[in-house]
Amino acid sequence: MMERAIALCYNIYISEDSFTFQEWEEKQIVVVVVIVVIVVIVVVVVVVVVVVVVVVAVIVVVSEMNR
Repeated sequence: MMERAIALCYNIYISEDSFTFQEWEEKQIVVVVVIVVIVVIVVVVVVVVVVVVVVVAVIVVVSEMNR
């Protein structure tokens, strides 16, 4: 997914330099969407990791207290 998004960005920048302003606007929107998608994925991953760490910590503390 990430590689595809990066490839999309590169395709937009590498593709023909002689495009009209409207085409450039459309491509800019695509770039913004791709960046937003990447940011959302990163945020979701970070949240999941934090939740897992907290759950593991709680389980460890509870099991230590039960001893």
